[in-house]
Amino acid sequence: MNFAHIFSPGDCPVCGMEDLVSGHCCDSCRALMDPGVRLMEERLPHIVAGASIFSHTAAVREIYRRYKFGHEGYLYHVFGEMAAQGLEELGWEGKLVWIPTTPAKVRLRGYGPVERVAREVARLTGKNALDVLSFRRKVKDQIGLGRSRRWENLSGAFVSKRVSGPVILMDDLLTTGATAVNAARALREAGAEEIRLLVLMKAGALPPNP
Repeated sequence: MNFAHIFSPGDCPVCGMEDLVSGHCCDSCRALMDPGVRLMEERLPHIVAGASIFSHTAAVREIYRRYKFGHEGYLYHVFGEMAAQGLEELGWEGKLVWIPTTPAKVRLRGYGPVERVAREVARLTGKNALDVLSFRRKVKDQIGLGRSRRWENLSGAFVSKRVSGPVILMDDLLTTGATAVNAARALREAGAEEIRLLVLMKAGALPPNP
């Protein structure tokens, strides 16, 4: 259900129950989501460091599902604010880029979920937001694909416009690393130097690269 039309201006957009004191959600929802910097121990090709903002809990997954699939697009403010706070804590420098959404899904939803959050992060942190990544070819939906099929599906799938200097690559969920690694490869080929990965959630330990 889209609550955007029934919330009062001061209501929390996540639960619709509590009044906002500051920020974009109430203290109860913030505690439930538990944002914070979670550094990745794994190292991925072409990426010098990585971090996630939320644990991959059922509560966070459900709120993000509402944002991404449930037509509650206004929730980008919530994820953007918390991700921006995490990025400032990390102290990473660089231009902000994001994993693109396929054109078909943009037409369906009316927006790219990761792009919308990334642009909010850029606005709040004062970083440059660059729309440089795109798909070189059609890809299948990653949902339901096994690890090896995910890597096959995205191998060489991205292309990037020219970019220089350090880059912070944003995505919503890291599972096998296939999306991030292939996007980072395209960025390196386009001139990016140090690439750091910032994701909203990381789904457990990463399996070895195939």
